[in-house]
Amino acid sequence: MLHAEDIAALMGARHPDPCAVLGMQERDGQLWVHALLPEALGVDLLDRTTGRSVAGLQRLAGSEVFGVRLARRRRRFDYLLRVQWPGLPDQAHPAGRPLPVRHRAGRARPLAAG
Repeated sequence: MLHAEDIAALMGARHPDPCAVLGMQERDGQLWVHALLPEALGVDLLDRTTGRSVAGLQRLAGSEVFGVRLARRRRRFDYLLRVQWPGLPDQAHPAGRPLPVRHRAGRARPLAAG
């Protein structure tokens, strides 16, 4: 799991190396997945090969950072994040790619928002 300092630095856009803590990471022989998803209501981790849900990511410390420890997996795998956005259908996004956004009225929204 991320330390409180990492979460605070990510939320303040001052983390020195966000790629070192976001995405799929191995720590102490365990796989973890973390994602920074402002305004997301929920996040599921999908196995990209099978399309099956592997785990739900939990919101960390009331922030916009979500994370999960993958207790049953030992090796890295390709995955998608299925994100529940307010007022929009769930969308699956490839890991490691920026989410498509559209700026409207000063707020970034997924492209599907129209």
